[in-house]
Amino acid sequence: MKSLRIQILTGILCLIIGGMVVTQYRSQYIARADVTPSAGDQATYISQLYESTTELQQQANELDKEVRQYQSSNATGKSKLDTMVHDLQNLRIANGEVEVTGPGIAVTVDGNLTVFELQDLVNELRNASAEAVAVNNVRVVTRSSIVADQNGGITIDRQSIRRPYRLEAIGEPDTLFHAVERKGGLIALLRARDAGLQITVAELGTDDKANWLKLPKTALDFSLVYGQPAP
Repeated sequence: MKSLRIQILTGILCLIIGGMVVTQYRSQYIARADVTPSAGDQATYISQLYESTTELQQQANELDKEVRQYQSSNATGKSKLDTMVHDLQNLRIANGEVEVTGPGIAVTVDGNLTVFELQDLVNELRNASAEAVAVNNVRVVTRSSIVADQNGGITIDRQSIRRPYRLEAIGEPDTLFHAVERKGGLIALLRARDAGLQITVAELGTDDKANWLKLPKTALDFSLVYGQPAP
């Protein structure tokens, strides 16, 4: 929008300058209409007209240069702003401050899991480059705590989690799938430990956005109370 305004302003300035030249030319022409110009007068007039045209051309070139510089600086500034907005959005997603949607995998475990095994499953997904993780619709971030409660159950950030456990991870589906289903991996060990565990891993591909995962934002409060920038 600002670039368009500059271009319009430049056009108006050029029209004004051009009108001044035409007016000057007409006034000089009318003043000489009743007088037969000599060869010297004609040469002087042509020289003056050439100088005026050259000066106007220089001014037009300078205006064009300013417009180009403004467009370049404006584009660079917009690019930097877009980068900053993108980085901020990524940081907010990583901290769980916003809801997030995308392709990935869903791991469902129906059976008895210890708190340590659930922690290991979450870490397995993180190590496989998951960009966001949730368990039973509870967002898990770096500051989340997965602990056992007094009744032998599991809580995530003070929210009770019950079986079946559904772990959802956003990321490249094929990479995540092969990471958790690899031979000798954690899921293979869990299946070997307890044949009664029912574990399924489903890929949610990148093509169908209607089937993408949607994870909630974290319930944690990230407001800083004591920390402040160091001088």
